[in-house]
Formats: sequence, C-alpha cells, structure tokens
Amino acid sequence: MNTQTKIRLRKMIELVGEGKILEIGIEKNRMTNGTSLDCVKEYNPDILCDLNKEKIPSGDESFDVVVAGEILEHTINPYKVVKEFYRILKPKGTLILSVPNTCSLINRLNMLRGKLPTGCAMPSDDDSYAHHIVDFNKRNITELLEKLGFKIEVITSNGIITKGKLILKNIPASWGETLIVRGKK
Repeated sequence: MNTQTKIRLRKMIELVGEGKILEIGIEKNRMTNGTSLDCVKEYNPDILCDLNKEKIPSGDESFDVVVAGEILEHTINPYKVVKEFYRILKPKGTLILSVPNTCSLINRLNMLRGKLPTGCAMPSDDDSYAHHIVDFNKRNITELLEKLGFKIEVITSNGIITKGKLILKNIPASWGETLIVRGKK
C-alpha cells in the first residue's frame, strides 16, 4: 500500500462513527468491520453490486454510515450513485467518501508544464470501469453532495505527496492529492 493510500485510509477511518456500516469498494484495503460492497467478485465482498448498472440491494434507511473510498470517479453517473447512498442511509446517517483531486497543487503545477493531471479522466476503449470516468475537485464534489441533500461537515485531504513521501500535511483541502469528505443526511 502506498503512502497516499495509507494516509487516505487513516483519515477516513478517523471520520467513521458508530452504527451499521456499509463499506463500498473494499479492494484489499478494508477499513471497518461493516458490510462490504464491491463489483469485483475476487475481493469476496458481502454484497456483489456494480453501481454503474444496478441499485444497492439494500432497503431504504438501512445503514448508519456509508464509506466509499475512491469510487465516484469510476461511475458513469455520480449523481445516481450518491442518491443511492442517500437512500440507504438512515436519518442523520453519515457519508464518508474520498475522490482524487484533479485540482491538487501537484496537478496544477503539472498542468503549467503542459501535463494532464495524474489519473484524470481520459478517453479509453476499455469497457471496464477501472479508469476514471469523472474528475472531481473541492467545488464540484461539494455541489454534488449538497444538491442531493447532504450537509458537509468536513472536507480535508491527505496532503501533498510526491515520490511516495508526504511533503506537506496541513494545507487547504483544495490543494491535497485526495479529497476526503464527511457529509450528514
């Protein structure tokens, strides 16, 4: 696990509260002892579900916390997916998510040098959803969540990381490599 992922997971775990948790996109980096959901059978999730093709097979208001790390950028319709998160969260439920920040300070500097942001959405003939389909920054992730009814409580980042080392930790969230958000239903 790289430095960026370690810091992101640690910060997300700090934001998780109590209650029934649904962790989406577990891969090999499971954060909680909650129910897991993923579209990759080999990860052995509790719930096998492709958020690009189907609704979450769970009743309305069935979880206290939804944790979705590095998921939305792989979705065709992030609004539809976040509506699903809202639907399955209990009243006053918590959504914790992370997305790569296309407008991170490192990406801004790369763009000045004529390079595209690391990991940005690019045309692809790959029919899987392994690549990024949508790019996010602090403004558009905030607008998406608020439009769908979430009250943003925390927006932070994992800092500025280069060559596998954290070089700046206490920075504006909009400069960080990954945006980490906690919203309340």
